[in-house]
Amino acid sequence: MPPAHTPQQKSAIIQFVECTSSDKRTADRILRQHNWQVASAADSFFRQSSGGSSSLSKSSRQEDKSKATKELSALFDKYRDDPRNSPNTISINGTQKYLTDIAVAPDDIRVLILSTIIDSPSLGTMGRPGFTAGWADVEGASYTTIKAQKSQLQSLSESTSINMPASMKNTKRKPEPFFRRVYKKTFVLALPEGQNVRAIPLEEATEYWRLLLGPKGFEWKEFSPSNFPWLDEYIGFLQDKWKKAINKDLWEQTLAFAEKSLEDPKMGFWSEDAAWPGVIDEFVGFVKEKRGGDGGQDGEAMEVDR
Repeated sequence: MPPAHTPQQKSAIIQFVECTSSDKRTADRILRQHNWQVASAADSFFRQSSGGSSSLSKSSRQEDKSKATKELSALFDKYRDDPRNSPNTISINGTQKYLTDIAVAPDDIRVLILSTIIDSPSLGTMGRPGFTAGWADVEGASYTTIKAQKSQLQSLSESTSINMPASMKNTKRKPEPFFRRVYKKTFVLALPEGQNVRAIPLEEATEYWRLLLGPKGFEWKEFSPSNFPWLDEYIGFLQDKWKKAINKDLWEQTLAFAEKSLEDPKMGFWSEDAAWPGVIDEFVGFVKEKRGGDGGQDGEAMEVDR
């Protein structure tokens, strides 16, 4: 008798069936092959079932995408604030109505996931090209209805693309490619309006870090044996010692450092000769002192991509 499905797996099966019109047995088989990732499993299903010559398959996909784009454009029209003067833009009021319809709160991590999928020009704003192109091809699958989009956002927020199931908290963790996209997009969304603005105020950056690197995201915390609260310590250090805005380099290197510190809590990867931002070098010294030297420099220094 096969093991019972977890609630997340049951949700994935329902989403897969809705997206592909397949049966539950097929959904279970393909989802298992793709680690329960709905988007990649659906993409594989459509590729396998397309059949025929490569030219016919390509033509069929183009027709499906064209149809999806038209349906998404019609859906987009429902939320426009000013159709006459801004026919290709959904502003704050329309965006709020859309978020209500997909049951997403403004401070939910799914807002950042959505903004990444549709390439929002700014928080609270959606453009027609990004909305139609984004939802027409989410890792090979199209989501043209409110119900399907709501389901996909929930799936992405629950999947290992964003966070780690509780049963795997003590394993080595790495942020998945989609999470990296969300993280990078967030910096652009968080930049204050204005010309030549290249940094996020520290107060706002910490709020986004708590969302992205907290329990609902790629949680920056040791769970065993020390339960060391990396994120809290890092934010506290920046607030006490740094007190400056966060530029793109520091934003991106923070994720790189979070990843490495979870792989090697003793920070053997760190070296004075590596290309970490100065404030991260200072944070390393702060952590080593706080942990009583529990952070020796065994291992090879990591060279950071710039």
